[in-house]
Amino acid sequence: MDLPTLRILARKGDPLCITLPGNRSHLEKAGLPRIVELDWWNSTQAEGARISATPALHGSARTPFDQNKALWGGFVIETQDKTVFFAGDTAWGRHFDAIHNRWNTIDLAILPIGAYEPRNFMRRVHMNPEEAVMAFDTLKPTQAMAIHFGTFQLTDEAILEPAARLNLAFQDRARPFKALENGETLALSPPPASR
Repeated sequence: MDLPTLRILARKGDPLCITLPGNRSHLEKAGLPRIVELDWWNSTQAEGARISATPALHGSARTPFDQNKALWGGFVIETQDKTVFFAGDTAWGRHFDAIHNRWNTIDLAILPIGAYEPRNFMRRVHMNPEEAVMAFDTLKPTQAMAIHFGTFQLTDEAILEPAARLNLAFQDRARPFKALENGETLALSPPPASR
């Protein structure tokens, strides 16, 4: 949560901020008055979309003194013809089964693939590329896009290693899982005919 960016958004209009519990005060300090806090599995409607909070395996801290004072998670965004899952920061876990059980048709899964080394420490909070493929296989989306890599050197792996490992782990699949280059775009596939 980047407070300077949130302040810029607040000055540009009246955006609705959908967040998890424990973040309201930061958003209010940034000048954002329209805030909806969603606990895991709770939903809200906004501008023709249904947004639901989903579980993740991570943790939260903005300072050394506020460990796990805010809830972490992801979101599912459903419109009339598309369903997008944004995992947020998460480790691999059985929560992906629970998400698939509630949303068995996901058009796009946005999954993190970076910041995973040293593995003995980071496995509790971040997936590696191979675990992101396991999440993809569990969720069964039409396509997936990788995030959380290639911008900042966050942990011990090389900055471009996550994308290379994803490509190796995901060879010869019918449905795409892309690690986009900076500035590259991804079009959503048309919905399956059986919808």
